[in-house]
Amino acid sequence: MNSFRPRKRRPRKPRHPGHGNPPSHPVEGAAGGGGTPRLAPGGAEAAKGAVSAPRVATVAPLESPALQPVGRLRRNVGLVVRNSQGLVLAGLRSHASGSKAWQLPQGGIEGREKPATAAYRELREETGIMPQDVRLLRELHDWTTYVLPPEWTVGRKFVGQTQKWFMFEYLEPGLPDLKRATDKEFEQLAWVDMGWLINHVIDFRKVVYKEVKRGLRL
Repeated sequence: MNSFRPRKRRPRKPRHPGHGNPPSHPVEGAAGGGGTPRLAPGGAEAAKGAVSAPRVATVAPLESPALQPVGRLRRNVGLVVRNSQGLVLAGLRSHASGSKAWQLPQGGIEGREKPATAAYRELREETGIMPQDVRLLRELHDWTTYVLPPEWTVGRKFVGQTQKWFMFEYLEPGLPDLKRATDKEFEQLAWVDMGWLINHVIDFRKVVYKEVKRGLRL
């Protein structure tokens, strides 16, 4: 009777990277590339309230070491004000130039100030909108984060911002009176479509604005 001898298996060669599923790569940009939005220079960057990076609602989770911002983030509120036609309030930044100088109002959270309190304060300071002029509709559950380009962080206390977003309905006709604003962040206000704004905001803000558009159902 012949005895059975199992065949020896040859070790399998590793598959060439060009075959099968492509290798996965981390999203670039959270530490200074193009994947995570960053703030345009000026105005709202100096100040108080640094925190560790929270859960991010954009691009990729911060659990990846390659995506951890190197530095401190400033707590901030982002503000979407919508009129009865479904358009959002955008501001043209003072002392800025080019077709991508438009943005949504935003501002830093001071000390132990609650985000909702900061939202009403920043509305008044940046746009002249008073609390009685608006109705709070909803807020984005997750905080969003952007990191400034390295060349903009030289000499700064923070490398970026982590933002809590609120959406308001504007109850008054026309545009807010920008003359009532105490901060000269904007030189002009306009009602615009959110899709238009995404195309006219500085490039490194686009990811956050797309997330805000999706999350707030704009």
